[in-house]
Amino acid sequence: MGNLRTKAAAVVALGVIVLVALLYGAAQLTLLPSYVDLERRQITEHGERVRDALLAEVDGLDHQLGDWAAWGRFRAVVHRAVHEALAG
Repeated sequence: MGNLRTKAAAVVALGVIVLVALLYGAAQLTLLPSYVDLERRQITEHGERVRDALLAEVDGLDHQLGDWAAWGRFRAVVHRAVHEALAG
């Protein structure tokens, strides 16, 4: 009787191992390509977000530096006018 139980347990264990292997293989064939595609799309999306954030930062800095440049030119004109008025 013990020998029959051992054989039955071995058959059940082997069946479970085969079923797990088949399920794993099926999952790899069906799910893995979907996950790879999803990951590619997410990476592209995140890259676009980073690019957009950097472009927004550059635009903000460009605007701010443009304002500073205008004030710098204004300061130079006033500074020159003051020096000319004091000198002349």
